[in-house]
Amino acid sequence: MQSAVMLPLAMQGQGDTSTTGVVDIRFLGQPESFGGNDGDWPTFVVKMRGYITHALGLFSAQQLAEIEGKTEPVFLKDLDGRLQKIAGLLHYVLLMKLTGPALTLLLRCEASNGIEAWRQLVHRYDHADPGASAGRLGAILRFNFGNGDLQDYLHRLSEWEVLVQRYDTANPLEEVSDAVKRTVLIQGAPELLKSHLEVGGGNMNYEAIRKAVEEYASSKREWSLFPAAGSTASSSVPEKTPATNSEGSMDVSVLAAFAGPKGKGKSKSKGKPAVAKALGKGKVRGF
Repeated sequence: MQSAVMLPLAMQGQGDTSTTGVVDIRFLGQPESFGGNDGDWPTFVVKMRGYITHALGLFSAQQLAEIEGKTEPVFLKDLDGRLQKIAGLLHYVLLMKLTGPALTLLLRCEASNGIEAWRQLVHRYDHADPGASAGRLGAILRFNFGNGDLQDYLHRLSEWEVLVQRYDTANPLEEVSDAVKRTVLIQGAPELLKSHLEVGGGNMNYEAIRKAVEEYASSKREWSLFPAAGSTASSSVPEKTPATNSEGSMDVSVLAAFAGPKGKGKSKSKGKPAVAKALGKGKVRGF
C-alpha cells in the first residue's frame, strides 16, 4: 500500500527546482539537542520544523503537519524508494539531535524510519495534556532573554512570542494573559530598556509595550550612526583649516584674538574684547 505522505516538489521531479539547495546549511545555526525535557520541547520543535522544511527541504510545512497528524504508524514497506531515502535522512538528523529519553524513543522506532520517529516525538511531547501545557508555560515564564544585549534581546523576544503563540493555540481556554506577557517582557529586558518601560508602560497593554520596545530599538540604531564624542572616526563634515590672508599665509591676528592678553601685561585693545578688535580690523571675513 502506497503511503499518503507526499514528496517535496523537488524530489517528485515536478515544477521549477532551480532554487532547491541554494542555501548552504553549513553556515546556518542548527537546533540545539533535545533530551526529553518538556520545558525544552517548544523551542526545539519550532526550530526543527523550520530546519526540516526550509534548511533541509525534506517536506513543506503542510506535508510535515500531515505526518504529525497521522494516528497510525508509518512503515518503510509502505513507502516508495525516494520516501525511504528521506526517512533515512530524517532519522540520521534526529539521531544527531536527540539525547536521553528522546533518543531512547527514536531507537525504539523502526530503523532508518525518521518519518515515524518524528511522528512519535510530536505525539509524545506536543499533545495538549496538562503536563505538556505546564512545561510550555514554565518555559514561557522562565525564558532566557540573554545577557543584556539589545539586539540579542529582540531576537530572543521573537522566539519567546512563538512559544506564547503555540501555548495559546494548544490551550484556547487558558491563553497567557496580557498582564503575564507584559511582566515577562519587561523583566527580561536590558536594564536601560527595563527602566524606560517601567516608567512609561504602567497603563499600556502588551501590544503597546511591544511597539514601545521597537521604537526604543529604532532610536538606538539611529543614534549609533553618529560617532561618539572623542571618536577618531572620519566624518563627512570637512575639517576646518586656519584662516589665511590674501597671500596664502596664516592670518595670525585671528589666533591672537582668541588667545587674549599675554602674561601680566595689559591688552593693547584698550578695553575692547580681543575678538571684537580682530573683527574691527576686518581680519575675519564672512561675518
